[in-house]
Amino acid sequence: MRAHIVLAGAIVAAIAAVLGIAAALGAFSSSGSPAAAPAAGTRVEGHATIAVLGTNGKPIRRSRIDLHFLPLGPNHAGRAVWGILSGRNVAGDWDVTLAGTACPKTNRLFCQLYEADATTRAFDATADAKKLKVALASAGPGAFETVLAGTLPIARSGTIVRVATGLQSCPPVATAGRDCDVFYDPISDQALPTPVRVSARQRLSIRVEIGFGT
Repeated sequence: MRAHIVLAGAIVAAIAAVLGIAAALGAFSSSGSPAAAPAAGTRVEGHATIAVLGTNGKPIRRSRIDLHFLPLGPNHAGRAVWGILSGRNVAGDWDVTLAGTACPKTNRLFCQLYEADATTRAFDATADAKKLKVALASAGPGAFETVLAGTLPIARSGTIVRVATGLQSCPPVATAGRDCDVFYDPISDQALPTPVRVSARQRLSIRVEIGFGT
C-alpha cells in the first residue's frame, strides 16, 4: 500500500484528534456554539518552497512562503475534510497548482503537478506533469508532515504568482490514496509575495510541507 494512503489516514486522525482536544478544552459550548478559544493550541500550517532549476538541473534561486489554508466551511476545503472525516468519502490523490504567465493561456494560466496515476479530466499534458510524489516525513524537525514534491517543465518565459494544493474527495467505494477521476477540492491557496520569474526550458521544483504547529 502506498505511503500516502497511510498519510491520508494520519491527516484524518490528526484532525480528528485536534477536534477532540478542542472539544475537551471547551472550544465549543454545550449549546454547540463556539466558546472562548484557549490562548494557544494546535493549528494546521504549511510551507511551500519553489526553486527555479537551470538546464543543468541545479537551483538558480528559491522562494519559500507560508501557506494559508482555506476555511473549513461547506465548500472547497471543508467539503473534502468533513466528507473524509465523516466516512462519506475517502482521500484520493493530491495535486499542486501554480498560476502565472509562465503557464499556457490554453490551460487558463495554470501549471499543475499530479501524481503518477492521475486520470482526471483536469489533466492537460501540454501544461502539466505527473511528477508529484506524496510522502509522510518520519524523522527530523518535520516529522509527521505531509510532503508534496515534484518538478515541472516550463514551456515559456514568465512569472509564477500563486501556488495552491488540492485533494480528491472520492466516493466511499474508491480505493484510498488512488485517483478516482474527480476534480480536486482546494485545500490551500496562496499568492506569492514576490512573483517567481522563470524562463522557457527551465524547470520548477516544488515542495509543499503540511503539518501541525502551535
